[in-house]
Amino acid sequence: MMNFITYQLQVAGLITVFYLCYRLLLSKETFHRLNRVVLLATAALSFILPLCVITMHQTVWMEMPQAGFMATGEVDVASDSFSIWQLLVVITYIIGVLSVVLHTAYSTWKVNKLIRNGKQVAHDKGIVIVLTHQPIAPFSWMHYIVLNEQDYADTENRSAIIIHERGHIHCHHSWDLLCCDLLTSLQWFNPVIWMLKADLRALHEYEADAVVLKQGINAKQYQYLLVKKAIGNGLGYSVANGINHSTLKNRINMMLQKKSHKMNMLKALFIIPVVGVTLAVQAETKIDYVTMNQESGTEVVQEGTIKVQGTVYGEDNKPMIGAVVRIDGSKKGTVTDLDGKFQLEATPGNKLLFEFIDYNTVACDLPKDAKDGFSVTIIMQKQIAILSDKTLKDNELYVDGVKVGSVDDIKPESIEKMDVVKGKDGEKSKIYITLKKK
Repeated sequence: MMNFITYQLQVAGLITVFYLCYRLLLSKETFHRLNRVVLLATAALSFILPLCVITMHQTVWMEMPQAGFMATGEVDVASDSFSIWQLLVVITYIIGVLSVVLHTAYSTWKVNKLIRNGKQVAHDKGIVIVLTHQPIAPFSWMHYIVLNEQDYADTENRSAIIIHERGHIHCHHSWDLLCCDLLTSLQWFNPVIWMLKADLRALHEYEADAVVLKQGINAKQYQYLLVKKAIGNGLGYSVANGINHSTLKNRINMMLQKKSHKMNMLKALFIIPVVGVTLAVQAETKIDYVTMNQESGTEVVQEGTIKVQGTVYGEDNKPMIGAVVRIDGSKKGTVTDLDGKFQLEATPGNKLLFEFIDYNTVACDLPKDAKDGFSVTIIMQKQIAILSDKTLKDNELYVDGVKVGSVDDIKPESIEKMDVVKGKDGEKSKIYITLKKK
């Protein structure tokens, strides 16, 4: 459950970063269609990127201990405790999602009801004009343009109004709003997503205004029309585009603004470094431990290396069986035998890492003047943690041949043998624990 909360916070953070970059780099440009794409694409990417984790695998070859048991697989120690407050957070989140979805559904139902009850007049290219006696501002929804009868009878301004709403339809702004409402419902607690939605609506109006001016409508006359409609009745429909949506001052300023230079489109490339940094931060390295059999006969020590030996104890001063001993930054390692002892070839100055499930990793730096046969004694402290849900999900755990979901009740001193078999072709790794006979 904590993973779900973390995911939502990651999405909120990415939406905020993307939106701030948009406001700083693109919001003042006249690339209305590009800005639409950037806002919607970055919002969608914010939900996808936290799920994209680049995993790099590092294989560590370990010598088989003399007492001999197989230990290959992956170890993952984490904590994912459950609490009432987490449940309350999730319940509150679900209520918020349902509230936004229901509001959108209700708004859609009201628009469709108004369309059904209005008088429909066929227009060109599949567009239908719906006339209503209700005193509402003109708006469009999908391929419908809704006007009250007074606006339709106003021959002086009717053409500009219809061209404006037809611009919304040709640019598919209704679908933008539905997509944005869906994303907003999933991040309803994030104020940035509401700001993004407001900016998207403003872009819709900028784009529709540009269509009107391209048709040769007098700019001053059209601006006067916007002023009249701005003081009229609001829409009340969150899914529809209306001529009096957005801040009037911003729309007039955008109409008067000089077109941006095409080179400024390159500012949209800010998406690339944000995506790259996000993927880099989320990248993780998994270590695959693979044992190898020692060849019989005299062991050969490579030039410049020494034999390091020692014993690993738990916090109860009992030998630890199957503790991983590896050289930091290398693929070479071993595991302790039934007496907690190990032997490994290393180079003076190397750092040895001692690891065991549910225990804190211990680092030991070999002296640069260490001699052959150098001996160390390690005492490992148990973590205040349990196997995480992720660990149990990625591995199958068996105790005395019976599959279990937890090892909370197993004490290290009660373990006689542990076999960890790496899964192949996407299969889960299997951890086999054999307990000492009582």
